Amino acid sequence: MASTNPEVVAKYLSTLPEDDDHPYRTGPWRPQTTEWDADDLTAVEGEIPSDLDGVYLRNTENPLHPALKFYHPFDGDGMVHIVGFRDGKAFYRNRFIRTDGFAEENEAGGPLWPGLAEPVQLSKRDKGWGARTLMKDASSTDVIVHRGTALTSFYQCGDLYCVDPYSGDTVGKADWGGAFPFDWGVSAHPKVDDKTGELLFFNYSKEAPYMHYGVVDENNQLVHYVDVPLPGARLPHDMAFTRNYVILNDFATQDHCDGDATALRHDHVLSTAPGHAGYTGSWTLILAVPGPAFDAADMPYTTVAQVQAGVAAGDLVLMDTGAQMIAPVIGGAH
Repeated sequence: MASTNPEVVAKYLSTLPEDDDHPYRTGPWRPQTTEWDADDLTAVEGEIPSDLDGVYLRNTENPLHPALKFYHPFDGDGMVHIVGFRDGKAFYRNRFIRTDGFAEENEAGGPLWPGLAEPVQLSKRDKGWGARTLMKDASSTDVIVHRGTALTSFYQCGDLYCVDPYSGDTVGKADWGGAFPFDWGVSAHPKVDDKTGELLFFNYSKEAPYMHYGVVDENNQLVHYVDVPLPGARLPHDMAFTRNYVILNDFATQDHCDGDATALRHDHVLSTAPGHAGYTGSWTLILAVPGPAFDAADMPYTTVAQVQAGVAAGDLVLMDTGAQMIAPVIGGAH
């Protein structure tokens, strides 16, 4: 689709070098620093179905400032891209997510927090976000829709920013009646159960118990939030759910078992049951727990192969793949 008369909504000052040659900031990775509105898009080929009604959302990283030392493609400020459809027509919007870090760095005129490839000790602020702490919550990893509002999130845990799914405007943060876990934040890739209207989420940290799991009901109230005690710090990244279970990843950050079957590498999956003392192979384990609410004492360790057996028995695992998540098409006026 194309537009012959796009409107510039806002432009943001970038402190990236004019002759920037970083491979993840050039070519198709070149940052977009302008916000646009484009109405009545023209189909380049074919036509837009007249009964297609909703929006397609995508979240991306668009850095305005260079890294403190080492840039990583997951760094950069969150930007939501919107393509909306109605009555055989389409429109486009893009907006930066107005995170606290976005505002502070723009006011400072440069980077304040380290990125994924940098040590947190480089931070120029004594406060920050994320499981590593002292990082910027760019809210650039994921976007989902719950109760008609788009929610953007950060892969290392942070706030959930509320975005109007038609205009792209940031309208606040999720609060859940004052119960939002601002101390740990929420990891990217929460899931919405369309049958119940519930939002399922997890978070993780370098501090014990290392993981939590929670449920927000259809009325936007936090109704369940429990510890998920693990043997040590993890990098889980994503979650999934079936009709009867919530699936939380146990991806250890240690290199070898050393006799502890829960201190695991995650190179590939073995179907052998865990628990053999002295095993030094590579494992990927997940926690399969009754959902949406469960008692941590009932959590069994299980292998991916066992979950696949459950799928074969009739349970459907709903799991996103990829760094940029796409929210479902939703209807309504715009």
